[in-house]
Amino acid sequence: VYIGALRNHLDQVAEVLKLPSNIMPVFGMCLGYPDTSRPGSIRPRLEVDAVLHRETYDAAGQLPAVQRYDEIMAAWYERNRIDAPQSWSGHSAQRIATAEALSGRDKLREMLEKIGFGLA
Repeated sequence: VYIGALRNHLDQVAEVLKLPSNIMPVFGMCLGYPDTSRPGSIRPRLEVDAVLHRETYDAAGQLPAVQRYDEIMAAWYERNRIDAPQSWSGHSAQRIATAEALSGRDKLREMLEKIGFGLA
């Protein structure tokens, strides 16, 4: 399982892992064996057209791809009995709408400086 939330508290994670100066964790990874009594479902991924740009930025394919993904995720939420009060894109937008919503990532620069990165 990928854990991106490590970036929410870089300074604390660096301290726990005893990382030297100028080294930062990018993500965490949990390894183990699946619990066969609780079968899971692999979450669908956003299609490449929504995120990949070649040579220059071109947003033309993004909106249709995100709209398709909202439909795919709505079906996945329903199949997995996940109560999702809004679309995937709505939830994603809400997660970056304010400094508080960034869960500490708004302080990423100061955390990097604290663990020894000299940023200009």
